[in-house]
Amino acid sequence: MNYCKVYTSLFVVFFFILSGCDGREKNRPVDISDIQEKSLPDYVLEDVTHYHYENGILKLKINFEKGKFYSAEDELYVENCTFIYYDINENLLSRGRSKKAKVFSDQSLIIAENEVVIVSEVNGGVLETEYLEWHGQGDQFLTDSPVTITHKNGDIITGIGMVADIALRFVTIQKDVKGSFRSSV
Repeated sequence: MNYCKVYTSLFVVFFFILSGCDGREKNRPVDISDIQEKSLPDYVLEDVTHYHYENGILKLKINFEKGKFYSAEDELYVENCTFIYYDINENLLSRGRSKKAKVFSDQSLIIAENEVVIVSEVNGGVLETEYLEWHGQGDQFLTDSPVTITHKNGDIITGIGMVADIALRFVTIQKDVKGSFRSSV
């Protein structure tokens, strides 16, 4: 028996096993350039009420179950949230909810997503959409997504894209406007 061949064969087998070339796929080291980095949040918040004031006047109150704040971007990401919007005299104008929202603390801007519903306390109108921006400086809602507005009397208006005041009194739907109106007898 040729011991040199046996030792060489064993050496080659051990070399492949130790080097990770044993024929089975191994987890290769992760290349950092393959990962899209998302920094860790600076704060994780649970069951919080956030008050948004402008010039000492309460404009908005947000309640949320869970939130993550990223100080580098100055953004707060929240889940399962409710919103309450106020006028300049701090009278309740509308309230709403969404599954997710992004709050920009350096601007008066909130982007709500996933099952967004806003109810006007002024006229009882209900707005439903999947994406809605609240612009506090102009006290208005904006979206490019499909919307449905149901009025207290049962009238329904649908379309794509919308600009509205936060009480849903003045609404402009941008395209594909359709309506279903109850006859008043």
